[in-house]
Amino acid sequence: MGVASVDPESRPSSGFRVVNDSARVTLVIRTLNAGPWLADLLPCLADQRRRPDELLIVDSGSSDGTVDRILAVGLRLVAPDSPFGQAERCRIVTIPGSEFTHARSTNLGFREARGDLVVMLSQDALPLDAGWLGRLIAPMETTAGSDESAVAAAFGRQIARPDVFPPERWQIEVDYPAEALPESNRGGVLFSNVNSVARRSAWQEEPFDESLLIAEDRVWAAHQLARGRRIAYVPGAAVRHSHDYSVRATAARCEAESRVRRQSEGLTESVSLLFKAWPRQTLADLGRLGREGRLLAWPRAAVYRFAQFYGMWRGGRG
Repeated sequence: MGVASVDPESRPSSGFRVVNDSARVTLVIRTLNAGPWLADLLPCLADQRRRPDELLIVDSGSSDGTVDRILAVGLRLVAPDSPFGQAERCRIVTIPGSEFTHARSTNLGFREARGDLVVMLSQDALPLDAGWLGRLIAPMETTAGSDESAVAAAFGRQIARPDVFPPERWQIEVDYPAEALPESNRGGVLFSNVNSVARRSAWQEEPFDESLLIAEDRVWAAHQLARGRRIAYVPGAAVRHSHDYSVRATAARCEAESRVRRQSEGLTESVSLLFKAWPRQTLADLGRLGREGRLLAWPRAAVYRFAQFYGMWRGGRG
């Protein structure tokens, strides 16, 4: 998964629609009590040089005024020349919290979207500058018949928040580098709906798999690559986004991701992760933390790494 290419002479299947630079763009944001982030997010969206034609909020039961705050400014976040009527330019759709999964809420957003291109942005992902949206959708806004016509989706860089735990930051730097990787390096970047855009026509052919609790975006991207399409990585379309997971949450996340890899790709994990990979990674962390002047964080890093590898082993054991 990640960045890949196909023969320029290859063409997408008949159900796959290509759009030009007049493509209608829907921005979908999934929310749940997004109040802590809206003070920074809404001005960033209002400052975009290329604004979406439609803003669609998929809310799963906010009780902190999130919906009202977005509706109050929604029209200022949308392109003034949007082809949609004013009453249709900013809409809220809801999903009960008891029914929420990432795949289900994303599918709801794509189903309700009226744009040709559907942009996904997490509520806690902050675009770094006013050119974010324009750069993100640039690989998609092409004319039919060009070698770019097989681009099914694109995703942007994620940059960790300054105070995030160092091993989390390091992983984000590996997964979402500052420069585009060679086409041959397909595993170096991970498609993520934290900061992405996809053709709605590609989604109509294959929605996100609602049987998956996690990593449905990566599985979808892998299937697009298998169809002979491209997934573009756009490091210039960057957002600030990261999490400080607890030890328990780290183990659970890694277990879920490993289980998905086993189910979708047949990849299994050995118990050697705990006896070989964990000590090796822990020693590497010690050296890097020393170079960063953060040696006091090493005990926590060792526990964090054990949780990672333990979760990977539990989810991926055959």
